[in-house]
Amino acid sequence: MMEMYLSPREVDVLRAVILHYIRTASPVGSKTVSRRHGIPFSAATIRNIMAELEEKGLMYQPHTSAGRVPTHSGIRYFLDNLMYVDRLSRGMRAKIEEIMEEAPRNLPEFFHKTSRMLSDISNQASVVLLPSLSRTALEKIQIIKVSGAKALVVLLTTSGMVHSIVVVVEEGLSARDLDRYCAYINDSFRGLTLTEARERIMTEINEQKDLFDMLYSRMLTLSERALSLTVAEEELLIEGRANLLNHPEFSDIETMKEIFAAFEDRCRILRLLDQSLSAEGVRVTLGSECGDDSIRGISLISSPYFGGDTMLGTLGVIGPVRMDYPRLMPVVDYTAKIVSRLLEDMVA
Repeated sequence: MMEMYLSPREVDVLRAVILHYIRTASPVGSKTVSRRHGIPFSAATIRNIMAELEEKGLMYQPHTSAGRVPTHSGIRYFLDNLMYVDRLSRGMRAKIEEIMEEAPRNLPEFFHKTSRMLSDISNQASVVLLPSLSRTALEKIQIIKVSGAKALVVLLTTSGMVHSIVVVVEEGLSARDLDRYCAYINDSFRGLTLTEARERIMTEINEQKDLFDMLYSRMLTLSERALSLTVAEEELLIEGRANLLNHPEFSDIETMKEIFAAFEDRCRILRLLDQSLSAEGVRVTLGSECGDDSIRGISLISSPYFGGDTMLGTLGVIGPVRMDYPRLMPVVDYTAKIVSRLLEDMVA
């Protein structure tokens, strides 16, 4: 969004309108701003300021006789320039810590517990992007033959994640062949991300097309197949969709169908999450900023979580554009910090 200058009076009125809209989901009139937000201007003056803010694209009037509603640009200006984030209470911090300390130390169950907790505390939908192996570095690979045509590939990353996948292997590869090749992979590719390792293996395959050592060529192909299947996987957990039914802006059946369809199409939610993967700390992404009209009505508060210095994934809550950002941003931020600490403890 372009830099925009607002006078102190405009700042006060815009903040009052947005905070009232967050609480009520209703258009906000000048008398409401004057009476309930302690702004020392007459209703007529506030109406003039609202008109100025409307000209700047920060609010609009849904009906001629109605008050004003903030636009998405107005919400973004508020988030970036005007919002005061609430301090997370000691009681809420203790509650989050207690719930997460009791979470199972099995990674899938641990993240399911995280997602349910976020949904329950926020009364919104929650989302957790599970650790992406493509962004973590390879520590060790082991390939175990389980039948004539199948092998179990076990990957251990430097962040402590373990992932296994069954792949089809060619006939004639012995357990000794697999051990020999695993030793080569571990010596040559340890410390690379799985995406980098796969790219390096693809390069070697292309360079060794005429290689007489057909065993080596076949093992390169097997490794590339295992890594491509692993890197492609990106699991998304979503809890609490029904919480969205409590919001008046989603009471329209067609709007609700569109929102639920967006949740079913994981690519749309991943589009929202992609905005936060390069960010440090908690951030807000408005659906309108993703170029997809079907998610214009929702927004995401998200924060990445880490294993040591490695960013493993992201978590957050999804709700209407008028979510209570000052209250929920510290909840998401603190949850991500606790998840990061517990993951580091689990690896240790």
